[in-house]
Amino acid sequence: MTLVTVAPDPKRLNRLRKAVAFLPIAAGLTLLPLLLVGYVLGVNHPSYDAAVALHICLLLAAAVTSISLFVYSVRRSALSPVLLFGSLLLFLILLGLAGSVPITSRDALIHHLAVPRWWIEKGHIIKVAWHEWSFYPMLINLAYTSLLGWGLEFLTPYYHALYLLVLCGTVASFVLYKSRDHDAAALSFLMTLSMPAFFKLASIPLVDLALALYCALAFCHFIYWIEGKHRYSHLLYVGAGFGLALGCKYNGMLAVGLFAPCAFVLTLRSNIKFWHYLAAPLLIGFCILCLYAPWALRNFLWTGNPIYPLFNSFFAVGNAPEVFKGFSPLATRALLYNEPWYLTLLIPLRMLAFGQDDVPDKFDGVLSPILILFVVALWRMRKDPATLCMGLYCAAYFIFAILLNSARVRYLAPIFGPLIILTALAVWDLGRRAYPVFMREIYLVAAFSFLSWGDLYAANVVRSTGAIEYWASGQTREEYLRDHIPEYRMIEFMNSALPAGSRTYLLNTGNRFYYYNTPIFSGGYYSAAPLIGWIKSSASAEALKKEVLSRGISHIMTNTSLTRSNFYATLSTEEIRRWNDFQTSSLRLIQVDGGFSLWAIE
Repeated sequence: MTLVTVAPDPKRLNRLRKAVAFLPIAAGLTLLPLLLVGYVLGVNHPSYDAAVALHICLLLAAAVTSISLFVYSVRRSALSPVLLFGSLLLFLILLGLAGSVPITSRDALIHHLAVPRWWIEKGHIIKVAWHEWSFYPMLINLAYTSLLGWGLEFLTPYYHALYLLVLCGTVASFVLYKSRDHDAAALSFLMTLSMPAFFKLASIPLVDLALALYCALAFCHFIYWIEGKHRYSHLLYVGAGFGLALGCKYNGMLAVGLFAPCAFVLTLRSNIKFWHYLAAPLLIGFCILCLYAPWALRNFLWTGNPIYPLFNSFFAVGNAPEVFKGFSPLATRALLYNEPWYLTLLIPLRMLAFGQDDVPDKFDGVLSPILILFVVALWRMRKDPATLCMGLYCAAYFIFAILLNSARVRYLAPIFGPLIILTALAVWDLGRRAYPVFMREIYLVAAFSFLSWGDLYAANVVRSTGAIEYWASGQTREEYLRDHIPEYRMIEFMNSALPAGSRTYLLNTGNRFYYYNTPIFSGGYYSAAPLIGWIKSSASAEALKKEVLSRGISHIMTNTSLTRSNFYATLSTEEIRRWNDFQTSSLRLIQVDGGFSLWAIE
């Protein structure tokens, strides 16, 4: 079927595939005890640092093994090794450049780096009562804590990128298993690496790629178990994968919930013994429960709710302003962006083809139109139960993720792996049906399509970050941050000028908590929500002042225009008068910079 240039080595291939599965699971398991270690002994304890160092070594070994698997397939591929190796090198260089600038990603600064920094400052894992996101599972943040403690902030994006490389190997391993085609395996590796959303995520310190990896590993190993010799080691990988995914992010709950019926259907359609029907869910469920239990126990002890803050707000935004309360995410989207019903129905297609970074109404991310080919895989391979179930899982997750949360590309992380697998299998299926006349041409057209789309996107990301100019000009970290974060000059002023013991309420400022050296307070995503509540419940400006001071707040930093429009949209005339009286009688303006104002409460 392909022109074999190097003889197959089944033993080496088997070792590589086993290592690609085992090493990331082992890496994740080394992090889990650190929740207890960091809470009891502290995040600066030698045992904590040693465990993180071991974790990084295992993850790095997994990434190297993934690349080795890619090399194995390229050497046995009929496609040009110059094209394949050159594409890998190009994307790694672009990824290195994109991640080399100081961190400006809002989500990283709000949560993924901010909370570990507060842990380091206190010396222990602590409860941050006002910070809703700090109650989320934080498996990957445990590793970020040590990287920050070691003064290696600049390595945090590359740490996240390691998960992408391992995801590439996981996808390629499964595609090779299903197709026995090294061309398809090599292309699937590059397809994963070059996918725009994955590339962007790999250039910033988040957790989504770890979530994508562990969900992909779990689903693939369940199919290995169904179609293989029913070894229990595969079921352990399934349970460990989904358990670690739950430790990365709450999105893993939806993934597990939708995997269960898909697995049940797939099991029914498979010729396995009855006792496997009983053993499989028990073993998988037990593993998932054991690995998620530490996060559930932490939240139960802190809040009484093991999945806080999802208990009261799982089907809609929890801390939303009054204007959005009672609306589903889709209704909120229609209200915010004036989106007609027919565009709402087309959201899945629009997310694949028309996404745009940092634009919420354009799904805050970019995928690729080539992913539409996964439908081809479902149609062409509909007689294969595993492929069909994987497709139904992707479709169901797509729909439920949009219904239960805002429509954003990175919220689809649990199906990143299966989507790429199905797309790669669709390309392989089209190729084998065209064999021997047009098979190589189909592969080349597919490679040109997704690599050119990815190249253009990656180059644009590097250009938008200003990475080349940053290194060429010798710009300092502070100068770069002033140019790319609107409120950074105000942050510098606060860090240097505010007295010890002060605490600042950040009002519509973007919540980039990581760069503040002074104590802060915020209402979270809707940062004005607590203050609006206090204004509504206070009978007078003096009562409002007491309410604010009772929270230990001494200063208020505002985005002036956003705060004004927010208040006029949500407060009554009487409530606005109450706020104005409070501002006149109790606030003193001490600094204005770039549309941001800093007030002292007197």
